[in-house]
Amino acid sequence: DYVHAIETQAKLFGVKGLFDEAEANLERSRKIISKSDVIIGDELSTAVELTALFIQLGRYSDADRLLNMQIPEYEGLFGKNSIRLIEPLVNKGRISLAKGDYTEAEQTALAANQLAIKTYGDQSTKSAPTQKLLGDIYYTLGDYEKAEVNVTKAIISQERQFGRNHVEVAKSLSQIALIKFYKGDNRKEVEKIMLESRDIIAAKLGKDNPQYAEILKNMAVLYISEKKFEIAFN
Repeated sequence: DYVHAIETQAKLFGVKGLFDEAEANLERSRKIISKSDVIIGDELSTAVELTALFIQLGRYSDADRLLNMQIPEYEGLFGKNSIRLIEPLVNKGRISLAKGDYTEAEQTALAANQLAIKTYGDQSTKSAPTQKLLGDIYYTLGDYEKAEVNVTKAIISQERQFGRNHVEVAKSLSQIALIKFYKGDNRKEVEKIMLESRDIIAAKLGKDNPQYAEILKNMAVLYISEKKFEIAFN
């Protein structure tokens, strides 16, 4: 239907880094739903998508406001052990991590991870977002072993379902490369993973995408540590 088409387009805009366009589409979807006498789309689902976009934009107070409505609503409709809570909990964990509330972030991420694993197992792409969040939390805390374990699980399931040359796989490869770098793994191996991630993103999304720029930033950290300043700043 029309609302679903708008939301799908919003997701594509978000992947491409066109955040203003993505937000505009999601807001259009919410307005159409709220004005209709008949529910023609999942307003909660739209709110979840908008929350994830706000997190990407760093608009944590807006994301938090939406989450404070979503989570109780989902719990009331489907129960506290519903798989529908996984994505809102992942978003909540990301906000807590961004705010520096690491204890809350870990507790929320573990709750989301347990819900995902209970239903899908730890080798499913449905569990990957919770594993990647745990990877980010443990990376921030300096527990690189735990971070690597979680992100490796995500990569295995993503590669099995999507293939190696997929954007989600590339994002996870970039994540684990940085973990390996700070863990003190072989620099050549780290560089190889970063280059592969960079090339996949460039091929799939282009070199003007924010995700491509993020990978270049990570690679610069590696090259600076090796005193390869000319490569790092070019």
